[in-house]
Amino acid sequence: MNFKYALSTYQKRNQLMNEPERADADEYLPNCPWNQAEPVLRKYEVTITLATEMQQTIMAIDAELLVLDEPTLGLDLVYRKEFYSRLIEDYFDGNKTILISTHQVEEIEGVLTDVVFLDKGQAVMNESIDSLNQRFLELRPNADNNEKAKSLNPINIRTELGRTVFLYENMDIEKLSSLGEVRPPFIADLFVAIMNRSDQPGEQS
Repeated sequence: MNFKYALSTYQKRNQLMNEPERADADEYLPNCPWNQAEPVLRKYEVTITLATEMQQTIMAIDAELLVLDEPTLGLDLVYRKEFYSRLIEDYFDGNKTILISTHQVEEIEGVLTDVVFLDKGQAVMNESIDSLNQRFLELRPNADNNEKAKSLNPINIRTELGRTVFLYENMDIEKLSSLGEVRPPFIADLFVAIMNRSDQPGEQS
C-alpha cells in the first residue's frame, strides 16, 4: 500500500465513523484497509519528524564552517530534497562554508561549488565544478561514429541504456560536437571514472 492510498483510506475512515465505531472496527476487523494503512502513515510520520528535527538543529547552528556527514541517510527522497533546499535557501548566506560528505552526490550536484574525491583517505580530485565542467566532457556519439570516438583516447568508456558513452579530459568541444551529443559528465559518473583510473598503476588525476 502506497502513501497516497493509505492517506485516502485513513481519511475516509475518520469521516464515516465516530470514535466508538472506529474503536470497535479496529478491534473486530484487524485486516480492514484502514488498519493496513496506519503502519504506512506511521512510517511517513517518523520520517517527517526526523527530517524536521534535523533541519531545526542545523538551522540553529551559527558557524562559518558546517560539516555534514551523510546528512540525509535514512530519509525518503522527498525529504532529502527538501532538506537540501532549505539548507541552501534558509541557512547558507554567502558567508558560510558547507562541507558535505555523501555517497548520494546526484542529490546535491546542483548546489555544489567544489568537489573532493577521496580514495583510501587520499584526495584524488579537488576542483571547482566550473573547472571540472571545462576539463571533462562526455560524448554520446552517433552510431556510425563510435570508432572515431574511440580513436580520440577517452579516459573511460561505459554503456548507458544501450548507448556507448565516452569520457574525455582536456578535449576540444568542437572536435567532439561533430560526432554526437556532448555535455559535462554527472559528478557520480565522473567519480566512478576517476576511481577506476586511480586504481591503475602509475595513473594520477
